[in-house]
Amino acid sequence: MSTKKVNMRSISVTAFAPASVGNVCVGFDILGMALEGVGDQVTLTLRKDSSEIRISDVTGVIVSLPKDARQNTAGAALLAMQDDLKFNFGFDVAIHKGIPFGSGMGGSAASAVAAAVAASAIYQRVTKKKLSLEKLFTYALEGERIAAGAAHPDNVAPCLYGGLTLSSPLFSQPGLQGEPAHKLNLLPLVPGAPSNFERLQALFPDFAELKKISSAFGVSDDEIRRVIRSGKKDWGEIWCPHTATAVAARESLKSPHWVMIATASPAKFSEIVAPLAGVTPEVPPALAELFARPSRSVLVDATVEAIAGELQKLK
Repeated sequence: MSTKKVNMRSISVTAFAPASVGNVCVGFDILGMALEGVGDQVTLTLRKDSSEIRISDVTGVIVSLPKDARQNTAGAALLAMQDDLKFNFGFDVAIHKGIPFGSGMGGSAASAVAAAVAASAIYQRVTKKKLSLEKLFTYALEGERIAAGAAHPDNVAPCLYGGLTLSSPLFSQPGLQGEPAHKLNLLPLVPGAPSNFERLQALFPDFAELKKISSAFGVSDDEIRRVIRSGKKDWGEIWCPHTATAVAARESLKSPHWVMIATASPAKFSEIVAPLAGVTPEVPPALAELFARPSRSVLVDATVEAIAGELQKLK
């Protein structure tokens, strides 16, 4: 992340926050890395006459973001900062999105981080007090909570600290921070436009209408296990955990006119599915070929220090 020089006359700051990957190799949702070149940009202008956080403009590859600060990742980060520091001024917020929606490159985290960094520069200009990265991290997490439903740090951490980070909701700050020992060349594969979300927007320009005909369901781990156990008896199928999630949602609906699409072979999760279903799923030939390839694993203690130590050995 970076900031431009503060405009002394209007007191405005522009901050850039990079895209990131939150699933580096085996570090799913814990090992993250910042990406060079692509990111979001947030410009804040101080409002001395009001404490309102106002989203005034959204440009770039996404323009249909919520203007309500409470529902916007950048706005939520600023509100968290305002609530914690008790300052009585507000901001006009202009967001330029450089990260496509649904790209898996941490777009929500980037907007939240850029907003927090820009606000910290203005806060320091006004109060002469400098905020730590640890403080900014907590504010940006509140922005990510708006998009993800929880304060997941996997994209926020590399976006704010840069380089490679090891983070988890189980601890408040990233446990490993630093640049990789060797330069890594990554090729992020971004879903082409229009994405599924953009197709929905084209079909339902009025978001309120979309909400009338669609619903969201939460499914617990216990419900997923129940569905896998009863899959053969109730449906004549062996379900993978992901498809079992859809089945649980389907079973809660009164109408029978629904189609469930299996997202993976249950054989991919055989160690989970077999004990619950009471039968070992048949392995498709393509998956069997992958299973036949050599693999390597290292058993480490469940501590940040142990994991960081193993990663350091890879240098």
